[in-house]
Amino acid sequence: MSTRKLQVVLLVMLMTVLISTVAYAYVGPDLGSRNLRYGLIGGDVQELQTFLNNNKFFVGLMDGIFGRKTENGVVGFQKKSGITADGIAGPQTFAAIRDTGSSRTSYTVVSGDTLYSIAARTGATINSIKETNGLKSDTIYPGQNLIISKISSPVNPPSSKPLKVVLQEKGITGPIPNFKIVVDKSDHLLTLYSGGTILKSYGVGLGDGGEGDKQKAGDHKTPEGTFYIAERSVLSPSDRYLGSRWMRVSYPNIEDAQRGLESGLIDQSSYREIVRANNNHGIPPQKTALGGGIGIHGGSGTYDNTGDHWTWGCVALTNANVNEIYDYIPVGAKLVIQQ
Repeated sequence: MSTRKLQVVLLVMLMTVLISTVAYAYVGPDLGSRNLRYGLIGGDVQELQTFLNNNKFFVGLMDGIFGRKTENGVVGFQKKSGITADGIAGPQTFAAIRDTGSSRTSYTVVSGDTLYSIAARTGATINSIKETNGLKSDTIYPGQNLIISKISSPVNPPSSKPLKVVLQEKGITGPIPNFKIVVDKSDHLLTLYSGGTILKSYGVGLGDGGEGDKQKAGDHKTPEGTFYIAERSVLSPSDRYLGSRWMRVSYPNIEDAQRGLESGLIDQSSYREIVRANNNHGIPPQKTALGGGIGIHGGSGTYDNTGDHWTWGCVALTNANVNEIYDYIPVGAKLVIQQ
């Protein structure tokens, strides 16, 4: 072999070693821990390149260097995903990467829509809609295009089995031990617990006063905090707004009373009455400036729905679901309502 050919062979071998070293030696941030753009180098860039190549957005060598080919690949993926095509891999792009392979659709917001109603209608969660679309708040506007990704395995999927069957399978034949009700306002879910074990979850409607804790009478917000069931009633005939069952929530609680006293909404006498009622697991005063009349109930006709804000602060289930849970919820049952 001539000296010239030998030099060429050695040069090729050296370049192969160098390229392999660059391609596989990068370690560092995990994909999604930082925004990726032209000129950056790292293991997360290489991971991004691998994803793009595997999904036919060819970027060439997976060398961990964010060059023009990688930028073009990101733009192609962003366009296909319906998100801002700027060539920068940020939160929207990473969310789309995580959702690749799931059911993704485009949705155009119409007048009257809320994130809650869209989530209920599409099978997505509010958090997934916000993350996928880079939303910093719950504010949306008519004409806005949203990418909707249905969650294939939600954390607390509502069970299709009747509650009676769920309890039988868990060997619960009498009162549910360590029973607790948790209402998660963000995901519009009411979940029944036995200790730390989830029994079943149900979709719920909430107050039409919007987000946040109830502050006063007439604000139509669903209160937040720890309460108990203070009263139960079967409604016959079924009420249009309240449905077939009513379970009064012990609002206002002691924390609400303290806040009301400090803000001047109630006086010392009302404060003491609220505290006394809560300590005795009775019905707190319902006619103060803090408001009252909060409960868990059903609904009839057009009000037999969940996933939206339509109540005056109550937690609303469908008639079928409130009927299912009613017999298992005693007066005094613990209730936690959280954002």
